[in-house]
Amino acid sequence: SSSPLGETEQLLLRAQRERDLGLKQAYGETIKGDGLDGVRALVWKLFFASNVVFSVGGAVFMAGLALNVMGYGYYVDGATGALVVDTLEHLRQEQQMALQAAQWAQDSRIQ
Repeated sequence: SSSPLGETEQLLLRAQRERDLGLKQAYGETIKGDGLDGVRALVWKLFFASNVVFSVGGAVFMAGLALNVMGYGYYVDGATGALVVDTLEHLRQEQQMALQAAQWAQDSRIQ
């Protein structure tokens, strides 16, 4: 004799039966046959895409925050498009030198 199914197995079988009969829809599917199914499908795709975009954006933001907490800064080099990560102190020094060089160039043009 076979043992009776447990509560979880019964729940899974019941959910599968409901899906097979069309009583229950899969996550991300809304089928009503009222002419708006294409719009609903687009909205679901936008919903899933926004989940990915916001998750990746949040991870990038947290990585940047962690770098700042550890004393590092970053920027995207305009000439090469590369991500440059360096200590905050060194980045400040480079920025100050660039500003000073620009000021000297401006002063030399005026004279």
